[in-house]
Parts: sequence; C-alpha cells; structure tokens
Amino acid sequence: MQAELIAVGTELLLGHTIDTDSAYASRELAASGIDVLRRFTVGDNPARLEETLRLALSRSDLVVLIGGLGGHAKIDARVPDAGDQPRP
Repeated sequence: MQAELIAVGTELLLGHTIDTDSAYASRELAASGIDVLRRFTVGDNPARLEETLRLALSRSDLVVLIGGLGGHAKIDARVPDAGDQPRP
C-alpha cells in the first residue's frame, strides 16, 4: 500500500510550528508496512488544499491529513467533496 501525508496549516508552512506529527505518522505507517511516498505541507487555503488532496488521491492508496484543527469551516466543507471523486 502506498500513502501520502498532507499537513495542513499556515503556521506549519511558514515555520512558526514544527511539524512533528508528520514525522510520527510516517514512522508509524512504515512500521505497519505502508510505503509513504510523499509528504506535503499546505497552508490554510481551501483551493490549494483541494488541489493537493485531489492529486494525492489520484495516485495513492491512502492519504492522511494532519493538522487543520482550527476553525477553518471553508476547508472542512471542501475536503469531503474532493474525496468523493472516482479514482482511475
């Protein structure tokens, strides 16, 4: 199984917060036999998150979103739409 991780948060993108969660998730997935192929960091921008999520869903078996725990209703509302797309 192949996976990609997407860390969400402008604070991560700009280096205000260190993303230790992605490192932890990568180690745990690898220990479970899942190949982590790519990791991305996307700011709190719904269009960029949707673009990154669609791309990851098109080429990986598993996509893990990390972060995005703030009150970003616009992002939360768009993520399910991107996940509902049929895969090739």
